[in-house]
Amino acid sequence: MTGAPRESASASVIGESIYLFGGQGSKEDDYFNDLFHIHINDVYSSNPSVMMNRIKISEESNEVE
Repeated sequence: MTGAPRESASASVIGESIYLFGGQGSKEDDYFNDLFHIHINDVYSSNPSVMMNRIKISEESNEVE
């Protein structure tokens, strides 16, 4: 799964993983509230856009499911 093009997203590296959260799309009021996980070792072995996994966030509680 790939995410939409964005800017101003937050990224954190934890161990061998990169977590990418939110950001703004190409339109002024196009904001993202999504979270992706990228395993760093997978980036070197294949196309990184294929290895990006979306993590579902509950809309009601804002908790990771």
